Amino acid sequence: MEASKRAAYIKKVHEKTKEAIELNAGRKAASMNKHRKKVLFEPGDLVWIHFRKDHFPQQRKSKLLPRGHGPFRVLEKINDNAYNIDLPTSYGVSNSINFADLSPFTSEDNSESRTTPFQGGG
Repeated sequence: MEASKRAAYIKKVHEKTKEAIELNAGRKAASMNKHRKKVLFEPGDLVWIHFRKDHFPQQRKSKLLPRGHGPFRVLEKINDNAYNIDLPTSYGVSNSINFADLSPFTSEDNSESRTTPFQGGG
C-alpha cells in the first residue's frame, strides 16, 4: 500500500513540475516577443535589401560600400521567412532572400508602397 501512495505522490510532483515549466516558458516567450515587429510582404511590394557579406560577397568587399540597395520588387512569397525578389543578374546570387534582410521601401514623396504596416508581435 505504501508503494502505491509513493508512486502517486511522485506522479503528482512530476505533473506540478511540468505545469510550472510550461507556465515559465509561456511567460518567457511573451516577454521576448513583446517588442518584436513582424512585417509581411505581398507580391508587388517594394523592399530594401540589406547586403550581408556571406550572401552578397561582391557588394560588400569594403566597409565603405553601401550596406543596402533598393527598391526591389517582391515576386513571390515562399513562406513567412523567405521571399523571391526581382534581383538583377549582375548580383550573381539566388533570388530567394530571408525576411531579416528585407525592409519596407518608402519613397521620398512619402507615398507608401503596397507593403503592410508593421504588426506587433504577441
